[in-house]
Amino acid sequence: MLSILIPTYKDDCSQLVNDLHQLADHENVPAEILVGVDGSDDEILINRFRELEALPSVRLFLDEPKRGKAVLLNMMAEKASGDKLLFVDADAAVPADFSLSAYVEAAEKAEVVCGGLRHPEVNPCPEASLRYKYERKADMKRSAADRNKEPYNRLSTFSLLVSKDTFLSIGFDPSCTDYGYEDTLFGAELEKRGISILHIGNNLIHMGLEQNEVFLKKTETALETLRRLAPRLQHHSELLATAARLGKWRLTALFKGIYKLFRPLVRRNLLSSRPSLFLFNIYKLGYYLSSTISPHPHGHPAGGSLPMGEGGGRGSSIDILISTIDEGILNVPNVLLRPTEGVRYVVSMEYTKESILKVIPPALLERDDVTLLRLEGRGLSRNRNNALDHTTADILIIADDDEELSLEALEQVRKVYHDHPEVDIALFRLNDLEGQPFKEYPSDERQSYEDAVDDGYYVASLEITMRGKVAQSGLRFNEHFGLGSGYLTSGEEDIFIHDARRQGMNVTLFPHVIARTIAVTTGDRFLTDPGVQRAKGAVFAYCYGKPSALWRITKEALHHFVFNHRNPIPLFIHMFQGLRTV
Repeated sequence: MLSILIPTYKDDCSQLVNDLHQLADHENVPAEILVGVDGSDDEILINRFRELEALPSVRLFLDEPKRGKAVLLNMMAEKASGDKLLFVDADAAVPADFSLSAYVEAAEKAEVVCGGLRHPEVNPCPEASLRYKYERKADMKRSAADRNKEPYNRLSTFSLLVSKDTFLSIGFDPSCTDYGYEDTLFGAELEKRGISILHIGNNLIHMGLEQNEVFLKKTETALETLRRLAPRLQHHSELLATAARLGKWRLTALFKGIYKLFRPLVRRNLLSSRPSLFLFNIYKLGYYLSSTISPHPHGHPAGGSLPMGEGGGRGSSIDILISTIDEGILNVPNVLLRPTEGVRYVVSMEYTKESILKVIPPALLERDDVTLLRLEGRGLSRNRNNALDHTTADILIIADDDEELSLEALEQVRKVYHDHPEVDIALFRLNDLEGQPFKEYPSDERQSYEDAVDDGYYVASLEITMRGKVAQSGLRFNEHFGLGSGYLTSGEEDIFIHDARRQGMNVTLFPHVIARTIAVTTGDRFLTDPGVQRAKGAVFAYCYGKPSALWRITKEALHHFVFNHRNPIPLFIHMFQGLRTV
């Protein structure tokens, strides 16, 4: 069955719903239509939507809080009954030559099918001259043939078909709470996973043309979003490529100066009845380069702590990010606590064989506080990143499928972030299943990460918690490191913390126990696992530079020769191999 998902905020999509319902009946396409309203308080609009309940197979989600299009669509996808999802924007209109069957047929050729869009021949709103002129020129390069030349970069959620299983394994990035780029990120992830896309004609008509002032403001918001997401979109944006070329040619400062000088005149043109698209492109590039948006959305200053109320407090929401692979999914129900307000679980399940998908415990599918993500392949860092990509809470806790949590520990985590607003990443202690310390910790007092390292501390993944804004900044585990990476089979935690500190984030170790675990430490595997030895050399090089790393790996090899009676030569060689990869 086909599930048609229509998100809206202020657009009245009643006619669109009626047209799609009639079309499905006419073409004998089994379909349901889900309409989700993202936090609108327009009672007249809500009442119009309630009239749609008279239509069979129409489901409404009218009382959702405003969390952004991405979060709304992720929720609707989970609730959908069909095995295929068709995303349609609320400001679309259905022309006579549009067909739902065309998507169904094309889905036999590719895992993702992207339909087209076009605009009215005559501008329906003279005050929308900039948007209309921009879109009409873009229509000239929107044929299916043009889009299939760059299938991933040209993906649009205006009309997009994807299987439910594929979508739920990826989802839209929930950090895209503002306008723009959730579809670009989705396309980048599809390319990363090698999922096929087919662009077809089958155009819907785009009717949502904003007046010039509104469109320019939305463009600026989108550019601020791009600024925040730039590290993840380097190969998926022409504007980023142009900005990079200016930097390479050392022309950024000159361009910004010219933009600042002529910005008022350019804006005046763009808000007129005869806007210049050339000046519009200049304006976008200048605005992007001049933006001081930090990696943290909503103006959180780069390198500082996160404001209270935006990432931690006694009433803060918590997402527990559980990574597992294959049969490990059978253990995950044992990690879950009783349903508790403000606590959710994001379970990222890697699988290397299709058969394991058939034995997913029902408890994970039935609980409303669990989001289950399916990710084909192997790699612990990419698995953790997949969970980070789908989180929305104020506080995030890294977890595995073999640990024991407690509500008391979660409250302690909340209290720490409430009492220490300067902290971005809080590290906690672990116990083993007998209640003994998981490893030797340096102090019974709160310590900065730097002081703890000086006292011999090394971080483990399950000790890491962070404010939600840290994940929204784009900070991720380095996928060249960690189990399943093949060559450097550990060290991802050290790199993650190093990258956080390099961005100026406050990382602090607290003497509170967060969980119990049976996991084996990296230190336990160092003497027997060449991948761990290579990873240590790579971590040294990444964090301290190669000259210092060479001294450190020599010292490490000699240490194990003196105190553990191990041959230092293989240890040195493996660490040196890792050093050379950086």
